[in-house]
Amino acid sequence: MVNKVGPYEVHQSLGKGALGMVYRAIDDRSGVPVALKLVRKDVLSEPECDDLLRRFQRDVEITGGLDHAHVLRALEAGETDEVLYIATELVAGGRLADLPLGSLSVERVVALFLQLLDALSFLHAQGIVHRDIHPVGLLVTTDGLIKLSNFGAAQGTSLPLVTGGVIGTPPYLAPEQLLGVPVDARADLYAVGSTLFHAVTGKKPYEGSLAEVMAAMLESPVPRPSQINAKVPASLDLVLIKAMAKHPDDRYRSAEEFAAALRHAVISVPARRPAPREVLPDLGDGPDGARRHIHLLLVRGLDGTVTPHLADLRREIAVALDQPASTAQRDALAQMLEVGAQALNDMVLAHAPLPGQPSAEQRTDWMDTVHLFDTVRAALVRLGRGDQVEPLVHGLARDLTVTALLYLNEVNRQVLSPDHVELGHITANLIRLDVLEWALEVLNAREAVRDLRISSRMIAGQVLRKVSATIRGFIDFPDDTARFDVAGVLVDIEALIALADRTIEDDPQLGATTDRSYAKVMGREIVADFIEAARRLAAFIADELMGQIGESGCDMVTFAAKLRHVGRLHQFAVRVEDRQCRPLAMRLTEEVRISVDSLAADIVAALHEAGGPASALLYRQLTAVHDVAVEQGWNQFAEDLLGALRESLLEQAEGA
Repeated sequence: MVNKVGPYEVHQSLGKGALGMVYRAIDDRSGVPVALKLVRKDVLSEPECDDLLRRFQRDVEITGGLDHAHVLRALEAGETDEVLYIATELVAGGRLADLPLGSLSVERVVALFLQLLDALSFLHAQGIVHRDIHPVGLLVTTDGLIKLSNFGAAQGTSLPLVTGGVIGTPPYLAPEQLLGVPVDARADLYAVGSTLFHAVTGKKPYEGSLAEVMAAMLESPVPRPSQINAKVPASLDLVLIKAMAKHPDDRYRSAEEFAAALRHAVISVPARRPAPREVLPDLGDGPDGARRHIHLLLVRGLDGTVTPHLADLRREIAVALDQPASTAQRDALAQMLEVGAQALNDMVLAHAPLPGQPSAEQRTDWMDTVHLFDTVRAALVRLGRGDQVEPLVHGLARDLTVTALLYLNEVNRQVLSPDHVELGHITANLIRLDVLEWALEVLNAREAVRDLRISSRMIAGQVLRKVSATIRGFIDFPDDTARFDVAGVLVDIEALIALADRTIEDDPQLGATTDRSYAKVMGREIVADFIEAARRLAAFIADELMGQIGESGCDMVTFAAKLRHVGRLHQFAVRVEDRQCRPLAMRLTEEVRISVDSLAADIVAALHEAGGPASALLYRQLTAVHDVAVEQGWNQFAEDLLGALRESLLEQAEGA
């Protein structure tokens, strides 16, 4: 991970995008925390770098000076020799696209979209049209606020118009955007309607191949959401049908008019208010009062959830330790904390995130329970009871370590067996082991942490070696069983990325510099071996896809799956950050892009010559290419494909 980008000091990762990562960072000039998106330049062509930087800069130009609760402000964009970056305000939450769309209450969804329409009312009054509203570009904060982001394609009165293929994301963009004619604020209202349709039903308004979706957007009536989700009132059907009218003149005239209709359709939109903080009862002052508060909070935490009471417990314990008290009072406090330490010890062991344990037996506040146990331990040491609590600490650390090492031994047995490796299962359990390591660090069990780190790193390397061997075996003998094994591996590309990161990370816990260097060299060899196998696999699949262009016997499910496999290999290569492995990874990204570009060009060429059923198949094949382009963040390429599809559809319409 890069530690410094321009004026920003990079801290922990917040999430990943198609092309880059988002980090929490601090602006050295102001000390203000920001969300910093980094995109490596070496995974993009020069025109793509220029286009993405322009979009970042446009986002800053449009939103940097705005002040609205539902607009995510972009603060600064720039580039270094290695990365493009954009800094935005930091908010806690996630994307609307990642929520269980179709399962949320209609009232909650409407409450969010009324906020979005409020933002659009503000933007449209200033001559700004977003032009690319869809679920991925909408953030939902932990406070229940929606934030509109990604203004890279926005149209403003004082800014030159962004041009290219088709601006926007089907099926959310307005029909006039498909036709390439000038748009106004009503295009955003269509996109809000289409996105709201998806949010309340869990389905996009039009589905099928890209050509079928584009044709439906231009010709087919809007489906009724209430026929997909019975919880949607019929009154909302009428609102969305008007918002998504084919012609702009038939839609709502403004965001305010749309919002008024939405409120009328779903009247019972609750006001969201933060839950009040629980107030402790008055249990008296002084050492006795502090002890009573500690006892009450411990009981609440042990009977319910530790997290809401952790800060109060730490404060009350600190107060109790610092107050003047008699020997009897301090003994009473120590006795109560000893009982609490034993209860917390039992809770930590009973609910530890042990590999293979059912999730129902785990607690979401488990690490907070460990921290509270450590706080109580430290308090007992200050009270002179260290000799009584330390054996409890050592026993807890021992039990957690033994269980973790036994699991690692079992994983090692699985890796060495000839059976298929379940990557997702292994990666999930390695993450659970990470949580155990953090707990052992809190308990100051450094040797145990070191042993776990070495073992888990070795397991990750062995798994990655087995995956490489599986890929090579498929290329040499491509039977159905081997193909199934490879598909199973590539479905969970995030697991592969996590394994590679674990294999080559520079871990100070390994101790001596020689040990760390040796481990890193070995890790790099394993990752490089996998990348080489991935290059061969990508080329093999690309050749298969080229041979299926326009073939009547082509199964589109299989075609699209193979194409996604190629995209996932690109995704893996993009995320390789180790400088020694990066050149080989970049070679993989370049070869994938060349293959996909060639595939798209040949499909488009075939479209100009084909007709009837053959053109329908080619449209579906080009749709699969477009979907991969969107997944991988190849924005300009995706827009060009939309443009090519539009031109082909218009040509066929004119010919008819």
